This record gives sequence, C-alpha cells and structure tokens, in this order.
Amino acid sequence: SGSFKVPEGGVVEWDGREVGAPGPRYIMLYKPADFVCSHEDGYNPTAFVLLDEPKVENLHFAGRLDVDTTGLVLITDDGQWSHRITSPKHKCKKTYRVWLADAIQPDYVEKFA
Repeated sequence: SGSFKVPEGGVVEWDGREVGAPGPRYIMLYKPADFVCSHEDGYNPTAFVLLDEPKVENLHFAGRLDVDTTGLVLITDDGQWSHRITSPKHKCKKTYRVWLADAIQPDYVEKFA
C-alpha cells in the first residue's frame, strides 16, 4: 500500500536526517479589498491566492473580513486554536481600527459604547 504507521516513540530518517510531521501552520495576511475570506466565491478572488503555501485546501480563516474591508486576517490549519480565538465563549479581545468617510454623530457613538 506504500504506507507504514510509525510506532509511538519511533524515529523517521531521510537521507540521514530525522524528519517528522509538520506542525500546525499559523499565517498572518494583510487582506486587500476585493478578496474574500473563503475558499470559493464565484465572483471575487479568494485571499488564498495571495499565499505561497502548499495544500491551501487544508487552511481556513480564523474569522473573516468583508470583501471591501482591508486588514489583518489569521489563517491556520489548527481548528482548536481558531475556535479559541473566534468563539465568543473564550472572550478573546479584538481591536478594530476604522476610518470613516464622514463624521459620526454623537448619538451613534453612544450606541456603540
């Protein structure tokens, strides 16, 4: 079958060097406007095309930004980690900086406080 299960505590070597399974991947990406935070959209390109990474199909966004929003997005293949930082029950603090085209009315500020 071409496969072999390595027993616990076993060591795999290739060309005289010890190798192991790669660990989880954690990627920070500045998402430009007009890219979506998903694998497929049908209209806009996915931000995954901006990555030079193997097996992007195994990656997912930990949170999302709207298509017209720019900013930092976190990408990983570690489902437990992304759940910890995105689930409201874990109360992971997030900070957003926004720039508005027009001044905001004082009564709107109270609604967001």
